[in-house]
Amino acid sequence: MGGALAAVLVAVGVAVLVHAGLLLPSWVDWNAAQVEADLDGDGAEEVLGLSGRRMQVVETDGSVSQAPQEWKVSDAFAVDVDGDGLLEVVALVWKRGSFGPSRPFWIEKDNQGYSQHVFVLRYADGGFDQVWLSSDIRMDARKAWFDDDARLHLVTLDGQESIWTWGEWGFVLVE
Repeated sequence: MGGALAAVLVAVGVAVLVHAGLLLPSWVDWNAAQVEADLDGDGAEEVLGLSGRRMQVVETDGSVSQAPQEWKVSDAFAVDVDGDGLLEVVALVWKRGSFGPSRPFWIEKDNQGYSQHVFVLRYADGGFDQVWLSSDIRMDARKAWFDDDARLHLVTLDGQESIWTWGEWGFVLVE
């Protein structure tokens, strides 16, 4: 009986750790950064902050808006990816499931494990509006950055680099 109870307690403990996002891959670089930029186009610079796997924006009046708690954010950028003159927030996110509320018709049920995604968001009215959210990117992206042409560079664990540019709807592989 004691062995069964111990097994149940271990299983519950592991489930809690997984749900909290504490058993994500150890190779993930959880960046901490603060970027000052006019994220909402009002002429005043907000602070895009990244710390403890969380992303937030601090307004000039001190009010704080946080990204959803279920998003574990390893990196975030303020960049005009679509060329419209307004900055977007682009985040490298770990979240449960490969898809969002919509998924391909041939997928009956989304998985519940954590997967890596690229999210493009617009910050407005004190919150994050979703512009484009990728499905699971299906690569182990250890590093990300944007070049001067607003192209997204992703580097995998094995050092392979891919370069992505904004297409009509989402990022398109350049090389």
